[in-house]
Amino acid sequence: MKKKLVLMTSALMAMSLLAGCNKHTHEWGEVVYSWSQDNKTCTAERVCKGDESHKETETVDTTYEVVDPAKCEKDGKGRYTADFTTNEAFIDQTKDIVLSAIGHEWGTPAYTWSDDYSSCTATRVCKNDSNHIESETADSAYTELMPATCDEDGSAVYDAAFENEAFEVQSHEVTLPATGHNLTAHDSHAETCTEAGNCAYWSCERCGKFFSDEEGKDELKKDGWIIPAHAHTLIHNDAKAATCYVPGNIEYWVCTECFQYFSDEACTHPIKQEDVRTPAHHTLTHHEAKNATRLEDGNIEYWSCDVCGKYFSDEEGKNEIDAESIIIPALGTNKSYFNGTYWVNENNNYQLYLSYKYFTNNEILCNYFFNDFDYNDETKVLSFIVTRFESYGGYSSPYKVGDKISFTYNAKKDVLMFGTAELSKQ
Repeated sequence: MKKKLVLMTSALMAMSLLAGCNKHTHEWGEVVYSWSQDNKTCTAERVCKGDESHKETETVDTTYEVVDPAKCEKDGKGRYTADFTTNEAFIDQTKDIVLSAIGHEWGTPAYTWSDDYSSCTATRVCKNDSNHIESETADSAYTELMPATCDEDGSAVYDAAFENEAFEVQSHEVTLPATGHNLTAHDSHAETCTEAGNCAYWSCERCGKFFSDEEGKDELKKDGWIIPAHAHTLIHNDAKAATCYVPGNIEYWVCTECFQYFSDEACTHPIKQEDVRTPAHHTLTHHEAKNATRLEDGNIEYWSCDVCGKYFSDEEGKNEIDAESIIIPALGTNKSYFNGTYWVNENNNYQLYLSYKYFTNNEILCNYFFNDFDYNDETKVLSFIVTRFESYGGYSSPYKVGDKISFTYNAKKDVLMFGTAELSKQ
């Protein structure tokens, strides 16, 4: 309706102008187009060059269309179009305007955690354009809020902070499952007289608790598994004196279970088994050695037991000897104790060297004083006179100078026999 009124007004104005311009032909200037401030109308006007009072004008409503929609980050374009339909001199006009970028309209951020919660990804999508997406992945920090125990769950939290201020700090709390007991088995041990025993039990390395079952359900108090040591079962043994050959023992007690020996009934003084015995031993008297003389027997050094009357060659009483072996017979009666040699001197006299084999520090020199010695005789008794003797170390000689000593010559052996002693020829 409004457009029809404008067209009718423009036609009346043109007729009025034509009615007043009968005297000349119009020479129109260039058409000028002017847009309203809001671009909703456009006015076309031309002025006659011959008479400026002669004008043609037309104002029309414009139409608007979006040629290129504005984007979030890119300007768009809108277009106003003015259609002049009354005056053919007026050409349709268009005016493009810039549609400013509309900017993003972000949706609510969405947060996605990795499977192990080590990172979190924040994402938001533009409502104007779903292709516009902002995303950031942040590593999380782990904080243990309450440690898990063997029996109870604990808790921890993962916190992820983002550089983009649009994304809020995210936290995810997790449950730390109870670890369960880490049990070590301890075998049972029977108690003894001196050491405590224990029943079988289990201990947890994590919580330090103790249990009577391997499932860790029946808790024990500390040391609740211990079985105290029991008392000794004693046998008393009286003291018994040792003899020369049979060991004795002190008074003692012995436990029939642990076989520990004690010197007292209260078992406060444990001793070793070998400490119980008193060894067999002789009660020995020492006898010094004594040289035999020509008329009196001597003896070797020896020890005699006052209890059993036996004889020994050592002070420990280990090497027993008989009574006969102690005696050194008188030298004048047993010639088997002598050693010696004989020879013929330059005067055809026979000389003899004797030594007492038990006392080599006695040396005796004898001269034969008979001249009728004949080697052809099978046996012959020869007499020698002691001409010299020497003694060493305080032992006296069994013979003196001038003593006569008889020998038997054995022609078969070519030796002199002095009792059972054989004196060879030099």
